[in-house]
Amino acid sequence: MTAVASSTLAFRRADDTDLPAILELCQAALGWPSDPRNRQLFRWKHLTNPFGRSPMWVATAARRIVGFRAMMHWRFKGQDGKVFRAVRAVDTATHPDFQRQGIFSALNSLAVGALTAEGIDFVFNTPNAESLPGYLKQGWVDLGPVPLLVRPGGLRGALAMTSARGRADKWSEPLTLGSDPATVVPLPGLQAAPLVTDESPSFFAWRYAGGPVHYRALSDSGSGVIVRLRRRGNAKELVIAASWGTEVVVARLLRQALADSGASYAVATAPTQGRSAMIPVPRIGPHLTVRALASQPPTLAELGLQLGDVELF
Repeated sequence: MTAVASSTLAFRRADDTDLPAILELCQAALGWPSDPRNRQLFRWKHLTNPFGRSPMWVATAARRIVGFRAMMHWRFKGQDGKVFRAVRAVDTATHPDFQRQGIFSALNSLAVGALTAEGIDFVFNTPNAESLPGYLKQGWVDLGPVPLLVRPGGLRGALAMTSARGRADKWSEPLTLGSDPATVVPLPGLQAAPLVTDESPSFFAWRYAGGPVHYRALSDSGSGVIVRLRRRGNAKELVIAASWGTEVVVARLLRQALADSGASYAVATAPTQGRSAMIPVPRIGPHLTVRALASQPPTLAELGLQLGDVELF
């Protein structure tokens, strides 16, 4: 798609020569501290994703990059084996000097038009409460909160869970239980939901073993869980990012991971194997939003989402 211009701003697709300036913009606009992991995370998710490099768009003023939007490629598979190409609307930034000039909306519109023309089926994301209204104005549909499950780590964990508020830390806490996820290959099982993430071995290795957000794996008899420990307020939260295998074995591994990690509680999405060891907590999960591109998007009930599919990273 050709660039779109206003009296002071120009909008276009980004290329590799823009990456240093994009990273500088993210540091200025998003308040990244001087932590090399932020740049590692950016390159990992946008440049090494086995589903494909992320398409990106930029806004410029006098050739200076002042706005940025990335859509990360994702892929779902149906129970019949059909593949659906999607993108996650993950990263966006506008320089503080250029706020309220329509940059966010213009970059979104440019991305939506280009990706629709390329045959991408739909876009999805889990925006926070501040950014959700902006997406809804541009045609995204709020499907509601992703259903969550929790398991407190005893009475003290239950008390910590009730007071855990606000955004969780981006980075994982140290965790030594289990093994490196790179040593584990999940065995395919019966697909319970109409659509799930197309988790090939290369995707699994990239998602849980390749980046600066650290995960651990517990497995036994062809079943397993992928977990990470993070802070949320004063609580330690054990994220059940992915699970597979037999319900009774996964439930045991989940209980073991919670006990050995010292976490206040464990959290997972409702489709997760091992749910018999957990308690539903309605209406508090991240809101899933979708927008049609080349095809109509699925409903929340049709998507078998695990936390590894929707957690912010």
